[in-house]
Amino acid sequence: MPWPPVGFADALGGSALLGLSVATSVAAILGWLAWSMLRWFAAHHRDLLRAIEAIFVALLPANAPSVRIEPSFALVRRPAAVFARAAKRGPPIVLSL
Repeated sequence: MPWPPVGFADALGGSALLGLSVATSVAAILGWLAWSMLRWFAAHHRDLLRAIEAIFVALLPANAPSVRIEPSFALVRRPAAVFARAAKRGPPIVLSL
């Protein structure tokens, strides 16, 4: 087989029908596997989080300070007024700098 592949059939291993059928079946199997894993995770995510929490509680000493993240007003940023205007219908906005 010449390298690089010259034609479409050569790129798929010699037979376009065989290559496309293998690629399609592998893609279908991988898609089904990913879908199944996501469904399982969605069904058991609370149990998984409880297990992770139990591991952390077991590993941390009893007198370790707990961390609590407080919302900071400095981190909240309002969008610029020009973007609010741009979201409305009307003629385009011309920004001159």
